[in-house]
Amino acid sequence: MQSAPKTPKYYCLWPILFHLLLQSYVCGTQQPIQRNKGLGWDGVRYAEVSQHLQQGHWKGQAPFVSRVLVPLAAAKIRIYLSPGLSWPEVYGMLNSIAAFGLALLTWFWVSYWARSFGQTVLFWVLLQVHWLGPARFLWFYPMSVDVWAAFFFLSALLCYHLGKEKAKRYFYLSILCIALGVLVREYVLLATLTWLFDIRFRKKGLICLLLVLCVWLGCQFMPEKLGSYHTLGKMREWLMAKSAPSFILSYCQVFTLLPFWLIGNTWARGKIFAKKMSQKTSRSVLNNLLSSNKTGFLSIWVGICLLALMGGSDTERFFLWLQPLQIVLLLCFWQNDLLRKWYKVLIISILYSHQSHLLLPMTEPLVPAEAWFPVFWAYQKGAFLGLFAEHAHTYTRFWASCQYAALHIILALLWPLAKR
Repeated sequence: MQSAPKTPKYYCLWPILFHLLLQSYVCGTQQPIQRNKGLGWDGVRYAEVSQHLQQGHWKGQAPFVSRVLVPLAAAKIRIYLSPGLSWPEVYGMLNSIAAFGLALLTWFWVSYWARSFGQTVLFWVLLQVHWLGPARFLWFYPMSVDVWAAFFFLSALLCYHLGKEKAKRYFYLSILCIALGVLVREYVLLATLTWLFDIRFRKKGLICLLLVLCVWLGCQFMPEKLGSYHTLGKMREWLMAKSAPSFILSYCQVFTLLPFWLIGNTWARGKIFAKKMSQKTSRSVLNNLLSSNKTGFLSIWVGICLLALMGGSDTERFFLWLQPLQIVLLLCFWQNDLLRKWYKVLIISILYSHQSHLLLPMTEPLVPAEAWFPVFWAYQKGAFLGLFAEHAHTYTRFWASCQYAALHIILALLWPLAKR
């Protein structure tokens, strides 16, 4: 584990202050979705599950009925605290709590990998202002459980890294986080791979996997499922329906093409420039990553990409689950002492302007009325669903793909000038 960076006074107050300021801004500028009386799409199903739980019955449409933790908490709030609140208001309150906790967890996650306090602030803010990130998206679409899933997923990853030296205490905490997370979204199960692929804790990882699988299987068979939903059939349908260009474009909408560039840069730095690394560089996040569980991280990355490929039409939301791992790649890039500073600043500036969507609010109508010329999709207002590759017009997708390809080519041409 790398040495902790020097920290200023009131270290933990910085994320709290910025998170509250961002929440105040988004709350004042972002109008909530109006479709289905503010429930949206999946929110209709979650509201049904909560309604049944409020009446004492665990039933609803699959797969939403198996994601019981947040609907159950919402039902209990309606029963014991505020019976007059609507479901969007209850879910919005729960997600606000999760977003605050996730902001603090993200702060500690970034500071674990960062070399300095400035790097922690730079990349933590980048995660917070993302147009699909929990801090912003919950104000447009409160009827979601993804914020709590991200909270438990990142908690499990932190427990793994903190538990390398004191494995027993953090191992049990990790099991708890993953088990609770599986009750929210199934993908949190992938966090068990960090323990499973670490040769030091392989037995513990197997125990963790088996225990969490028992929890997940219980959620599959215990509730009363309404309707006819077949998971494998739906996954096969989406796998056949999604095209490779729109899949790649969805990735670009969340992270731009830069992650592919960063992966190549990290590989080159680890192989070609190994002999040229300074002593300062050898203590960087790259070496911390290479000395940790690379197989577990890669397995989680591949697993989430497969879920995005075989999941629903909003592929971008699936890719957002990769943010904790994405930030590690970004820090590998930023801490590369063999690249000139102007090149780093250029790429981080592109990331900030693109991922923040210039802090523009998401708007209705949800479906674009006609094709429109995009400017990387990130620098203009547009219908909400028009920002997703699967829902956008073919004309829009084509020109957006051309722009991302041009951006990648330009960065590649600048690469020889950026090396020291």
